[in-house]
Amino acid sequence: MKKILLPKKYLSYSQINLWKRSPEKYKRTYFEGEEYPTNQAIDFGKNFAEILEGKKKTDDIIVQGVICQIPKYDTIEKEIKVKIEDINLLGYLDSYCSKTHNFYEYKTGKMDWTQDKVDKADQITFYAMLVYLKYKVVPKNISLVWAKTEVEDDIIQFTGDVKEFKTSRVLVDILKMMAEVKKIAKEIDIEYREFLKI
Repeated sequence: MKKILLPKKYLSYSQINLWKRSPEKYKRTYFEGEEYPTNQAIDFGKNFAEILEGKKKTDDIIVQGVICQIPKYDTIEKEIKVKIEDINLLGYLDSYCSKTHNFYEYKTGKMDWTQDKVDKADQITFYAMLVYLKYKVVPKNISLVWAKTEVEDDIIQFTGDVKEFKTSRVLVDILKMMAEVKKIAKEIDIEYREFLKI
């Protein structure tokens, strides 16, 4: 069987999500090297992640107040590299417990998160799969922590409202995600070989 060929040599959740939403955008970004468009909300989320990781400091009292409400485990931005067959996978868990393998996923934004949305979120299933493949453990406690934002005079700011949604995944969810990852990797491989004319 020929080796799966991927433009980045690995798959991440953001790549999988982009492929599912728009194979054309994926091809422009990862095959042709077109810069992925950013926006104010994405930049705000990235900046906040860097503050949480301790890479940046802030004097903003509201941001500091939000950070005080956010639960954390012992490892921030836990990198996990694993393989499914010959497909390399990469993910970064926002906050990870090295003893229990439980994790938090942090979200900012004005779009309302609900328990139902969190329970169905593929990103959380993908991360649970990475933990399972690396440590042979299905995480027992998973939470999405949402720090709500609002836009005022074209400026994004926190409302101060932080909600935690506890969720779980079972082995069947992980196995389904593994099957989906393999399917998407094969689809990308076919298109990429065509693009490279090999």
